[in-house]
Amino acid sequence: MEHTLYIQGVPKPAKHFFPSGAVCGNGDLCLMYGAERAALTIRIAKTDFWKGLPGGRTDGGIKTVGSLRIAGIDPAGMTTEQRLDEGLLASACGDVRWTVFLSPQNVAVLQFCSPVKRSPITAELLPAYGGGSRVRAWRSAAGAGIERGFSGGELLFESAVCVILREAARVVRDGVRTQTFFLTAATDQETSAYRQRAQSLADEADAETLRRAHDAWWQAFWRKSSVCLSDKAAELQWYADLYLLACCCGHPEFPPGLFGSFIPNDNAPWHGDYHLNYNYQAPFYGVFSANHPELSDGYEAPLLAFMPEGERNAREFLSCRGIYYPVGVGPKGLNTSRAPSIEHDELFLGQKSDAAYGAVIMILRWNATRDTAYAEKVYTYIRAVTDFFEDYMDFADGRYWIRNDAIHEVPFYWEGFTYGCEDDFSTDTNNLLTLGLVRMVFAAASDMAQALGRDAEKLALWREMTEKISPFPTFRYKGKEVFRYTEQGLDWRRDNSLCIQHIFPAGQIGLSSDKHLLQVARDTFAAEDRSTDDNGTNSYLPAGARLGIGEEYLLSALHRNYAAFRLPNGLFDHAGGGVEHNSTTLTTVNEMLLQSYTGVVRLFPVWRSDASFTSLRADGAFLVSASQCGGTVEWARITSEKGGLLRVENPYPTAEVVLPNGTRQTVEGEIRADMRPGDTVEIRKKA
Repeated sequence: MEHTLYIQGVPKPAKHFFPSGAVCGNGDLCLMYGAERAALTIRIAKTDFWKGLPGGRTDGGIKTVGSLRIAGIDPAGMTTEQRLDEGLLASACGDVRWTVFLSPQNVAVLQFCSPVKRSPITAELLPAYGGGSRVRAWRSAAGAGIERGFSGGELLFESAVCVILREAARVVRDGVRTQTFFLTAATDQETSAYRQRAQSLADEADAETLRRAHDAWWQAFWRKSSVCLSDKAAELQWYADLYLLACCCGHPEFPPGLFGSFIPNDNAPWHGDYHLNYNYQAPFYGVFSANHPELSDGYEAPLLAFMPEGERNAREFLSCRGIYYPVGVGPKGLNTSRAPSIEHDELFLGQKSDAAYGAVIMILRWNATRDTAYAEKVYTYIRAVTDFFEDYMDFADGRYWIRNDAIHEVPFYWEGFTYGCEDDFSTDTNNLLTLGLVRMVFAAASDMAQALGRDAEKLALWREMTEKISPFPTFRYKGKEVFRYTEQGLDWRRDNSLCIQHIFPAGQIGLSSDKHLLQVARDTFAAEDRSTDDNGTNSYLPAGARLGIGEEYLLSALHRNYAAFRLPNGLFDHAGGGVEHNSTTLTTVNEMLLQSYTGVVRLFPVWRSDASFTSLRADGAFLVSASQCGGTVEWARITSEKGGLLRVENPYPTAEVVLPNGTRQTVEGEIRADMRPGDTVEIRKKA
């Protein structure tokens, strides 16, 4: 099946921020179709172009670069195929056809074909202005260029970007004129010689060479995993989610913030920063199970860079070791949370969990890859989170307590000011989210420490604190026992999904949990329908899969989101968040097809219809392929990257298992195999 989104014209602008027209990117440079003064306008953004101005109420944050205006094309009359499999845009308007793609080298290639009797296509490069930026534009015989930058004042770091446009020699054949434009971009974050780099990329560009590199990159990308689903709308969105994440993920120092690199103007809400109370983490929820851990490259960079300030916050504000983070940060140690506040003029918003939430993606990557080099890179951060909670938690009545820790953002900035409501959650005690995150972090710290041969003296303490931390609080709601948001403080909210985030992404409850606890979790999930919540869908639906909620409900919820919020380009027009919603289908479908977070591989734990998948990633660094037809698993093949014990919940009363040495075994009950790196096990129903 080809996976293509068809876009007519340039759709009406999104209600909130995202572009609604076709988009393409390479993980750093991003192009977005728009329309301005009856001309096709291709907006240009780059993940590492920020105005590094600290503060929660400033004009800092990620900024746009400029635009490319294509004259002679009526945006309203054009059609575009956003070809996910090929990673390119193919468009037509009347007698003009053109393609746009981005090479891995940050060269965009735009190739227009039109009749010779028609006037040639003209392209004009335009800079973005405002926000105190310095701007320069020029034209020469070699092409055109723009430069935009921010410097001086209170900036934590200066920034500059240069974009070059060059048209190659025109080719005429059989009455058709082919025009090829090369657009290149470079920033001072890459090299101090960014102008020369952008110019040399343009001067040396060759369309055929760049196309081969582009095609090879996308072919390798899609070979890493695949799904084939009976629900073709969900399948298409699964591929769209990965395509869009690949467009904005992968920079080693500038990972995607709230809106990735889909930045059509300078006014990204919340500066487009890294919001640590779930928004920053959510886009990465499904990339590991989809076997694309490389999309999280750079995730840890801003969190590690902020550690000196986080340590100072913990020490000076709470007299604790470890790290204490505000809600919003930026790249290179940028603090986007400084604002008038009774919390030391910082926007902690009553929460003590932000640094722990920051650890979630690091832990998911470690569990999925068992990459000790990565563990070495992030262990200092994980250890700092444990240090903080060792000091911050109280021990009383035989258990550990977490006090004065809001589960929802406390809606005040300074004495007497409220933000939309009168609630004050700042005295919440034992909130569900932090209880789940602390369990997750202490377990991962122990696992990493043992794998790395570090901190053996800490293992007993971490085990004791995990065993004796307060239980998840519950209460009666709508006649059922459900999780209470906190033990003391807020009992319930009807919006967001904070009542289930200890289930997912914190991974504390699922199909192997105690039956009573699992029932409480299911009743909590069902107590309110949060399947189209602006801030909750991307954790609520994967949590439903973890709990064994039925396929029919989960797929219908995905379809409701498509109908209500999906833009023609596959992005989602929610009021809250941004690119985070491109994890919803990806993660939910993966969890329906394969689960492994408890160390036991479960095949099609929720999906009951026909489906197959290749090389989804299970915890323990196992790659799993399987097929199901008529509600029965036809076969499964599991390969180990790192070796170790493989455990599989048997999908049959009796399975035939082909071990790595070729031996065939008949197995009833759980399937187990000791694996070496590269070993493969095959599973089928016993004939």
